[in-house]
Amino acid sequence: MARIARILNVLIVEDSENDATLLLEELKQKGYTPLHERVQTPAAMTLALERHLWDVVISDYVMPQFSGPDALRLLRESKLDIPFIVVSGTYGEETAVDMMKAGANDYITKANLSRLTPAIEREMEAAKSRAARAGGSLQAVSRCDCRVQRRRHLRKKSRQHNHQLECRRRAHLRVFRR
Repeated sequence: MARIARILNVLIVEDSENDATLLLEELKQKGYTPLHERVQTPAAMTLALERHLWDVVISDYVMPQFSGPDALRLLRESKLDIPFIVVSGTYGEETAVDMMKAGANDYITKANLSRLTPAIEREMEAAKSRAARAGGSLQAVSRCDCRVQRRRHLRKKSRQHNHQLECRRRAHLRVFRR
């Protein structure tokens, strides 16, 4: 009897298209239909978090324009309770421990992708439990409300960033006027 594919909304933070394809193939083999977006920069990740509700974020550890720790920080600053799983090729146990301490839900090596699906399922279930304890369920939170909250948060972060840039610009001008 054929298994019914389960839809999984996956945000992939990865610079390698080949590695992203491997992740997607692993999910397909385990019976998921992954709907995904691959991002490589903080700006692209911010937009992706604003535009869509994700079930999980899967991130590489090192990329040319971004990093796993930065992606984790960006997700946690968004206040979204989305599982964050690092999938990396070369970094060892110490890096894994550091990422877990920083708030990553799991750390998996690319050589051991068979652990990916169980980790996703476990962490999605944990997120549902947290939402239920908070007085609702993931389905009870409307997409509109989530987007409004995200936009407010992003506007606030943008204003803070613009203020910092303006302060730096003024300080820079003062130095040249002397």
